[in-house]
Amino acid sequence: PKRDWSSDVCSSDLSATYDGNKPVTLKGTVSKLGWSNPHAHIYVDVKNADGKVVTWEIESAGASNLLRAGIRKEDFIGTEVIIKGFLAKDGTPAANASSFTLVNSNKEYVNQDQQTNQ
Repeated sequence: PKRDWSSDVCSSDLSATYDGNKPVTLKGTVSKLGWSNPHAHIYVDVKNADGKVVTWEIESAGASNLLRAGIRKEDFIGTEVIIKGFLAKDGTPAANASSFTLVNSNKEYVNQDQQTNQ
């Protein structure tokens, strides 16, 4: 099932922090979760090209929106995830999630507004 996040994310906040011209796809394991509102923060350990693990901070919809979509905090930790989003403007390993897939459960969550920009 897909989740429409278009009403959950303020586009002005995104454009101030993330670069809509720099899409990124990341695959890794969720190591930590900041379960809060208005945005949850998913920390994902991603292995880069030289084998070094880098922890990325991913901003997503808030906890209350995720809960309404049937996603619980327990669904994330230790789970393999694929994130599609946009890189942070400041060059840190951070991105916002325009979509993410929890690989083990094959659940996908999509922000329709951001998908049109990719």
